[in-house]
Amino acid sequence: MQYTVNLKKRICSCRLWQISGIPCAHACCIIWHDGGEPDKYLHKYYHKDTFLKSYQYSLQPINGSHEWKKSTLEPINPPIPKKTPGRPKTNRRKSKNEPKKYPGKMGRGGMIMTCRICGVEGHNKRGCQQRTHENAKI
Repeated sequence: MQYTVNLKKRICSCRLWQISGIPCAHACCIIWHDGGEPDKYLHKYYHKDTFLKSYQYSLQPINGSHEWKKSTLEPINPPIPKKTPGRPKTNRRKSKNEPKKYPGKMGRGGMIMTCRICGVEGHNKRGCQQRTHENAKI
């Protein structure tokens, strides 16, 4: 994709330079190609003089909350909670890495199934192929 850069107007078709005030990568390449410095093309708000002007006046601290004037209006209360529709959720959803509620109880993870009909590992009685053959013969 090609971008159009205008150094006099300080714009680029990617619009990053106009939004931030800092020359984008496309503008920097053109500036360096012409032998210039990208710092000269920064927006005036990024200059040191502007920074110093903005903080030349000292900020006066304000009084603490104990010295504020008391209001004659009623205090604002939080909104009344409404009951949401549907069944309330009883427990939070636990992550996979969280320990189980009953640590002594074993799970089925890592257990090798053995079929009671054919004695082969990898499936149980319910998924046995011999069982389906026997049912088909009847």
